[in-house]
Amino acid sequence: MSIYISGSCCISPQLTFNQNWPPTEINQAHEFHLPAIEPQYAAYIPPLLIRRMKKVIKMSVACAFETLKTSQIEMPDAIIVATGMGCFDDSCRFLEQLIDNEGGLLPPTNFIQSTHNSISSQIALMRQCHGYNMTYVHKGISFESALTDAMLMLSENPELNILTGGADENTVVYTELLTHAGYLKEGTRHFLEDEHQGYIQGEGSAFFMVTGADHESCFAKIDDVGTFSFPESEHEIIKNAQLFLQKNKISIENIDLCMLGFSGDAILDFKLKQVSSSYLKSVPKIIYKNICGEYFTASSFALWVASQILKTKQIPSYLCIEEQKSGSARNILIINHYRDSNYSFLLVSSC
Repeated sequence: MSIYISGSCCISPQLTFNQNWPPTEINQAHEFHLPAIEPQYAAYIPPLLIRRMKKVIKMSVACAFETLKTSQIEMPDAIIVATGMGCFDDSCRFLEQLIDNEGGLLPPTNFIQSTHNSISSQIALMRQCHGYNMTYVHKGISFESALTDAMLMLSENPELNILTGGADENTVVYTELLTHAGYLKEGTRHFLEDEHQGYIQGEGSAFFMVTGADHESCFAKIDDVGTFSFPESEHEIIKNAQLFLQKNKISIENIDLCMLGFSGDAILDFKLKQVSSSYLKSVPKIIYKNICGEYFTASSFALWVASQILKTKQIPSYLCIEEQKSGSARNILIINHYRDSNYSFLLVSSC
């Protein structure tokens, strides 16, 4: 069953919040990461709450409320959020206090706010939404899990309006940990030509209002979501892609555009590059992590980009692997991977 997008919002390392697509100026990586460009939160969050909220919650609340505004929905029937790390900064502060106090009594605030469901619960509290509320923390397929839940709910009750999104923040401690592990590399303009190991760490938040019924306000639809993990070779990725498309009664020759989740790490991207040069050889292809970085819920940014391409018929040149024809995409296949372990497919098309 297809579900329809009636509103969306995205905070990313680019000027995507409440901006026309596509962004005209592209921000480059700062050392090892791409920091999100945050909006003025005062229009969405009371000043006293802003001071207490961490970045990932502020980004999510602003995105969620702007999505409600653009979809003209006052109260969602459900809130489903995906995050890979949750409020990591609060977790670090709690552990630091634990060390400083040598295991003594601690203030509970940082521990309470460090839970992953703080994001979805904060949105619900501020909106007084008492409906279904769920958070998915499934590493690189967290957002896909949230979408699957939304699709299952809408298959039973198509009239529902479900607010779903993905969000992850980057912190100083997290960057230090990833750098120490050898996962990151400094920013490079030659995204696919760099043969060094490592990627640029990103962050962001993207939310969508999805429903099971096609309305005039809907501008894109999600036809299906598929996931799998730890493929042994590119042949396994191709096999899963074929089964996914066969399930949706479409062939690879009929895919107008494929969005590939290359991370910029030559080793981790190897299998997907082999798929790109063989199975996807005749399909127009673009990338997206060169402008958002790599993080657990980067596929939510990919879905936002895909929906904007379908809505505006514009494909910016800085995403293109090869020359594209503007306005030619009617359906888009997103193939994402996180560290060559979690893979996913998203089939998105115009209404």
